[in-house]
Amino acid sequence: MSNELIIGITVLIFFLALAVIISYYANKVSSNTVDDYFLAGRSLGIVVLAFTQMATILSGLVFVGGPGIVYATGAGFFSGLTMGTCLAALMFYIVGRRLWEIGNKYRFITPGEFFRDRFESPGTQIVMLIAMLAFVIPYIALQPIAGGMALSGLTKGAIPYAVGSLIIVVTIIVYVYFGGLRAVAWTDVIQGSAMLVFLWVLVFVAAGQLGGMSAASEAVKATVPDIFERTGPVGAWGWKAAFSWMCITFFSISCQPPVFIRFFAAQNMKAIKWLFVLWPLLIVACWAPTVFIGAYGKILYPDMAVPDEISATLIIDYAPLWLAILIFVGLLSAIKSTADSQFHVLSSMLTRDFYVPFVNQKASTEKQLKVGKWFIVLLGIAGYLVAFKPPELIGFFANSAFTGIAVLCVPTLAALYWKRATAAGVIWSVILGETLALGSFAGIFPKSWWMGFDAVIPALILTTVVLVVVSYFTKLPSEETINKYFSNAA
Repeated sequence: MSNELIIGITVLIFFLALAVIISYYANKVSSNTVDDYFLAGRSLGIVVLAFTQMATILSGLVFVGGPGIVYATGAGFFSGLTMGTCLAALMFYIVGRRLWEIGNKYRFITPGEFFRDRFESPGTQIVMLIAMLAFVIPYIALQPIAGGMALSGLTKGAIPYAVGSLIIVVTIIVYVYFGGLRAVAWTDVIQGSAMLVFLWVLVFVAAGQLGGMSAASEAVKATVPDIFERTGPVGAWGWKAAFSWMCITFFSISCQPPVFIRFFAAQNMKAIKWLFVLWPLLIVACWAPTVFIGAYGKILYPDMAVPDEISATLIIDYAPLWLAILIFVGLLSAIKSTADSQFHVLSSMLTRDFYVPFVNQKASTEKQLKVGKWFIVLLGIAGYLVAFKPPELIGFFANSAFTGIAVLCVPTLAALYWKRATAAGVIWSVILGETLALGSFAGIFPKSWWMGFDAVIPALILTTVVLVVVSYFTKLPSEETINKYFSNAA
């Protein structure tokens, strides 16, 4: 093993240990309350809230999937996916502001608790729990897979895939177990920063092989000019595809479970309002380099069989080992900052939306914290084991996750802003909306039915229609509950 590789592994060990150190400190300043463990004591300020939301959503997609999409289909995705992601800031203000007000007043911890109380219905809590679990659980396996592959590739097999995956899982379990959301959010600031910085470093590495940024841009114009056309070189990004992706990201991001609970965890309304400002800036800063990486990679490697490998190929071929290690730290940061949030939110939902209301309604604070921590361990073990042979359903739910979560935005908006919404309306709208969305991904409903749009469009329309119609024919919550949420004091 070379000295450079030994130094590289040492840097990685330090990086992984840093999260554990942060967790130790987070544990020291925390109180043993449910609020503190699951919501960081509702103390996330402007910078921490912005970075933890960004780091939670973007994951390894910005290092792997994004450049691969640009390489294969062009930068047209930027018009839909990135615009929708930026516009999600508006939904943060519409949904996040109201959720913070309600959550802060009534001390909700999970989405399910809010729905149960708003509609006086355990059924809404269960339906929302099942829907959210279905689209989050697959990622507890996918993140260890990505982390194991990254560590194995960086060390050229010195750290085998199985060991690499185990290192990632154990590290995440330790710092989430001891530090809760406070540790997750604090590490997200560091990991989000590393992800952002080293994405741009990779851009400059690739551009350097083409003579610098200006020369690289000229090379793109001369060699692959259609990569920046709206529809892309293979015509994949027509206006219907772009509009569909804009809707997917716009409606899904605010209802992603880790994002949802962070609205409850915000320190004050000021943090929510600043999130509205900072979010688009952070998103553009992270997505823009994926376009450059994909475009420059297309010139340097015009015939890659697997476009998703373009980032790793650029790192290995053109970055000196010490810099390659640092860039891989950025990739691992992207992976870990998503995985830790998923472990944490699944633990909080299983504890507060399943264990407490349906298993042990009298569970003490100590018991809830113990159960929540054991859920983190069990989820970690399950994620590691599944990573070796993921069932087909894992990929199915992962691929449909953003569309499935987008459906949940309709009942969320209704719960927050429409007095006439009922529990039956919410339950049936979610069931039928998700059935249509998943049925489309499974091929039960042919894509040709949607006339070039993604299934998210008809799913959102159906969910809205069902919610409105069923609500008009079913019983409202009590007047007391309606006044609780819609009076000036709510």
